[in-house]
Amino acid sequence: MFQGPANVTLDSKGRFGVPARYRQSLASVAEGQVVCTVHPDRCVLIYLPQDWARISDALMKQNGVRDVQRLIVGFASGASLDAAGRLRVPAELREYCALERHATLLALGHRFELWDAARWRERARRVSAQSESLDAALGSVQL
Repeated sequence: MFQGPANVTLDSKGRFGVPARYRQSLASVAEGQVVCTVHPDRCVLIYLPQDWARISDALMKQNGVRDVQRLIVGFASGASLDAAGRLRVPAELREYCALERHATLLALGHRFELWDAARWRERARRVSAQSESLDAALGSVQL
C-alpha cells in the first residue's frame, strides 16, 4: 500500500523520478508496469495493472456514464519504469491535466495521483477551508 506526498519534476520528455520508497514495490509487484489515465479533476491517475483491470472492468459495466468511460478508459495508457526509475507520462495526459515542470505525486493506497504542483496547492487550500464538509466526510473517523 502506498501513501504520502512527493514533489517531483517532469523533464522535457514528461518523465519524472519515482520516489525511492515506491520504486522497489513498483518494480517487484508489477515488474515496473503501470497504467496511467486522467481524472475529471485534471490529475493523472497511476495504477498497478491488476488494480486498473478491476477499475476499468467495473467502470465499463456501469450504465449511463459513457462520457466518464470515454475520459477515464479512453485516456488509459501503459507505462513502465525505465532503468533510471523514471515514469514517462504520455503527452496527451500531460496536456489534459496541464502538467508543467513541477508536480506533486500523491500516494493513495493502491493508486497514485499526479497533480500540477500549483493546482494541487490550491485544491488542498480549498479543501482545508471547508471544515464542515470535512467533518461530515470523516464521520466517525478519529484523527
